[in-house]
Amino acid sequence: MATMAGLSKRDAYKAGLNALYFTGTHRLLAPFTQGLGAILMLHRIAREPAKGFSPNAFLEITPDYLVSVLEYLRAQDYDIVSLDEVPERIQNPDGRRFVAITFDDGFRDNYEIAYPILKRYGAPFTVFVASAFADRTIDLWWVALERIVGHSNELTVTLHGRERSFDCVRPADKMKTFDTLQKWLTTVATEDEQRETIRRMAERADLDLAEMNAELAMTWGEIRELSADPIASIGAHTVNHYAVARLGAERARDEIIAGADRIARMTGTRPQHFAYPYGSPMAAGPRDFEIVRDLGFKTAVTTRPGLLYGDHVDHMTALPRVSLNGEFQAIRYLDILLTGGPLALNNGFRRLNVA
Repeated sequence: MATMAGLSKRDAYKAGLNALYFTGTHRLLAPFTQGLGAILMLHRIAREPAKGFSPNAFLEITPDYLVSVLEYLRAQDYDIVSLDEVPERIQNPDGRRFVAITFDDGFRDNYEIAYPILKRYGAPFTVFVASAFADRTIDLWWVALERIVGHSNELTVTLHGRERSFDCVRPADKMKTFDTLQKWLTTVATEDEQRETIRRMAERADLDLAEMNAELAMTWGEIRELSADPIASIGAHTVNHYAVARLGAERARDEIIAGADRIARMTGTRPQHFAYPYGSPMAAGPRDFEIVRDLGFKTAVTTRPGLLYGDHVDHMTALPRVSLNGEFQAIRYLDILLTGGPLALNNGFRRLNVA
C-alpha cells in the first residue's frame, strides 16, 4: 500500500527510523522509553540476502548481520540472557540491561548456521519448535505460497468454492497476488481452510510439501542436540502452527499441550517457554494468555513490538519482542529500537499491549 508521499509502508517506516537516528531524537527519548531489556525475535538465517520476488524476506537475516548484532550487544554492555532469567530480571528492575534471543518455528538453518555463531559468542538462545514441523507433517503455507506464486505466470485458486484467477507474470503482479492470497488465508479462511487451500494449490503447482518440509525443518536429532547444550533451550510453539485465537478454547489448549508433550517425549525435557504462532492481536489474545499461564509456562512471547518493563511482571505470558527484520539489516535500526522510542510511539506510549 502506498503512502500519501508515494512511499511503501515499509519505506516510510524506514525513513522515520532514519530521521530519529540521524537527528539523535531516539537518544532524547531513551531515558523515558528504553525499559529493562528486550526479547529479540528471529526466524531464519539465510547465507545470502534475499533477491527478486521474496515476500518472506523480512523473516531472514544473514549470518554477518547476526554477528554484527552480537558484537553490538557486547559493545553496548548488554547482558545476553536465557529466557529462564527473564522473569527474575523483570522482577528486579535495578539490574543491568539485558537481551534474550529467540527463534520461531524450528528451521534447520537455526541449527546449521545460527547455533555455531551463538555458541562462539557464548550467547544463550531459545528455539520455539512447532512439533509437526519436525515431524514433517506441517504445511508451511507462507513458504509454499511464496514458491507457488514465484514459479507461476498465472494461478487459479478456489476460494470459498469460487475459482479466481491471478496474473503472476510481472514482479508487481506476483506481489499483489501473494498479498491478496495471504490476506485471505489469514483473515477470511479458517485455519483448516487455510491448509486445505495450500494443499490444493501445491498439488496443482507440483510442489511437494513433504519434500519442502524435509528441506527446511530441523530433525528431532538436531533438536535433541540443541536441547542437550546448556546454551540452547527448546520452547513450545503448538503442534501445527495454528493461530490459537482463531481456534475454539478447547482446541487451542489441546494444540498447546500436545506440542509441548511431543517436544518433551522427543528431547526428554519439557518446554518451559511458549511462543504464539504469528503472535499478533488477531492470533493470540487474553484468553490464550490465560490458557498458557494456567498450563504453567514460565513465559510466553508474542510478536507485538515492545521492550520489557517492570509492568510486565504480571503479564509473563504476553511478552512483546523486537523483530530482527530482514529488510532492516543495519545496526542503526536495532540501536533505535532498543531505545524504545519508535516502539513507544507505535504503542501510543503504553508500556503494556496485552488486550
